[in-house]
Amino acid sequence: SSLFSSVESPVTHLPESVYLRTFARQTTAMHEGDLLHGMWLLGFFIASLYIGSKLAFCLGIPGLIAEIGIGVLWWWGNALPEYLMNGLQVAGTLGLVLMVFDGGVNMKLAELRRMGLRALSLSAAGIALPILMVWGMLRLLGYPDLEAIACGIVLSSTAIGFCLQMMDDANLIAHPMGQLIACAAMVDDVLSLVAVAMLNVFVHAGAASSGNAVWELTRPAVFSIAIFLACLMLRTFIVKMGEALSLWRKQQQTRQPPPTDGALDAEEAAVPEDTPRDTEETSEPNDQPGLVNDFVMCIIMCLALALTWAADELHSTYMLGAFMGGMVATSWSSFTSAWEEASAPVMAWLAKIFFACTVGFKVPLEAMVTARPGDVLLVTLAAVLSKFASGLWAAPACSEGWATRCVQVGSAMVGRGEIGFMVLPGCYEAGLISKQSYSATIWALVLATLVGPIMFKTSLKLGVD
Repeated sequence: SSLFSSVESPVTHLPESVYLRTFARQTTAMHEGDLLHGMWLLGFFIASLYIGSKLAFCLGIPGLIAEIGIGVLWWWGNALPEYLMNGLQVAGTLGLVLMVFDGGVNMKLAELRRMGLRALSLSAAGIALPILMVWGMLRLLGYPDLEAIACGIVLSSTAIGFCLQMMDDANLIAHPMGQLIACAAMVDDVLSLVAVAMLNVFVHAGAASSGNAVWELTRPAVFSIAIFLACLMLRTFIVKMGEALSLWRKQQQTRQPPPTDGALDAEEAAVPEDTPRDTEETSEPNDQPGLVNDFVMCIIMCLALALTWAADELHSTYMLGAFMGGMVATSWSSFTSAWEEASAPVMAWLAKIFFACTVGFKVPLEAMVTARPGDVLLVTLAAVLSKFASGLWAAPACSEGWATRCVQVGSAMVGRGEIGFMVLPGCYEAGLISKQSYSATIWALVLATLVGPIMFKTSLKLGVD
């Protein structure tokens, strides 16, 4: 009744168990050459990423630009086998999740409460302005309304991964401006999902006439707010439980009777004379040993992954789940220092793989070579200027340092993320946009992604308040 009972061994009539072991060894030997070939290619790819980032550092340009360029070259050269490309893109997505998680860890709740409305207005402007400006530019070029709006929605999302990496490179991730940019980029990503949901209603024409159209449009925003509030409540609960546990421990210590004078004399007599008396020179045992740190960190990372899954299933963005997981993690006072020590080497390489593979591998050469230069120039100009103009909402008008803050925040918002690269092909396949607008929008995505980090690095020369 075995699955292999009717299979005859090619080498005499061996018992079934012997045949299966022989087949497994033959299969392993047959793929050994492919494994070695993949290992060599992967090694050369990682070496090229390392050399490219070092050269970018020497030239004074952001490293992520070199990493994206290297990924594009490997993609266009078709040098990597499909299984390696898929695996690298998965690793790159993990790098994005860790970057967003790190942004949540470094987000101060007091700053979030203070800048919440400011970040909301900044991100709303960052969504509305690109849609309006790209729509107006494409209408001037003769494209229909729906096609122009679709291209504007594709170009409306800010790359939170790019923003967080730029803040980290400039040591601004814990600075108020860096936290404003990170918070605005996160809200921008949620609002862009709402815009993409609206676009999907137009792509699937049947949904527009159904009674569920309104729910489909508002569902990402509703569940994003629910996830945000639920995680804040969970963090508050954990903090209160920790405070209650600390108070209980203090009460237990105060209830213990103090030692008598005779006991103190006995303890002092038991101490050798050559024992140092200075308390500052004696080392106290760690209240939270390394094993406890590792255990708690493992639980928190599992919680963050669960939140990414829940956010994705609820039609929000998995990046919001990662961000809120980082905020929940700060309910444990020792997490930030433990996380920085454990994550630094891993995040550095996963971030490189994200920019090279998850972003670089999505740049289509065929669409770019057929673009009209005039369309590319005007659409790119609209995409860059619209995001840059959103910086006007970065600070109260005419306040001290307002112009500098507007320039720096607007420059940080220019870079585009992977959402545009993922949504645009679906719009083209659904017939919502033409080949010419598809090519021009691809170029605008790529050029804005390359120009944004340069603009932000240049704007830092104005000084950071």
